[in-house]
Amino acid sequence: MSELTKYKLKQKVDFEFPDIVSLAKKKLIQVWFGCATLLFFFNFFTISCDGNQLVALSGLNLVTGTNVAAEITNNLTEIKGLKAFDEKGNIVQADAVFITDEKGRVSPNFFGIISFTCTLFPLFLYFLKTYYINRIATILGLIAFISLLILRLSFIGNLVLNTKEMLDLFIETSWAFWFTLLFLALGTFFSFVRWDIE
Repeated sequence: MSELTKYKLKQKVDFEFPDIVSLAKKKLIQVWFGCATLLFFFNFFTISCDGNQLVALSGLNLVTGTNVAAEITNNLTEIKGLKAFDEKGNIVQADAVFITDEKGRVSPNFFGIISFTCTLFPLFLYFLKTYYINRIATILGLIAFISLLILRLSFIGNLVLNTKEMLDLFIETSWAFWFTLLFLALGTFFSFVRWDIE
């Protein structure tokens, strides 16, 4: 064994994990809130009927609302032979409508709007240099986190209440929803740590 190899073997590798305070001082909070905002553009919920996808809704669909009449009609016709809406978008089969209004539109969800706004706002706040930024970001992150959980519970609850027995529906919450919650939790926690060390 050469001297160089012996020297390398004797060398001690010192690696320390950064502590929470040093992580909080970095710009990771903007990254976490940014990732949470970006994930609203991905599918949050997928509704299936008899194992076949009926409709997929992104976080932004739940914030702004979207028309899914054509998608529901096409998929229900293929799966069950049902027609929910006619060519003009008017309701035909009341039993097939479970998440939409009478024109096949998913209405904007109040908790989705609150969650998206409270996720987006801290992202821009951190570019400003104000004293209260960490307090505001902590509170908004907590509101966004809770609103997102309520959004899921209310959406699934409405689906269960409005589903007719003729449809065997299954709702799947996607990875994007869970990662949005994770990034919100991280951003909120580290905003609180920054607030605490101010």
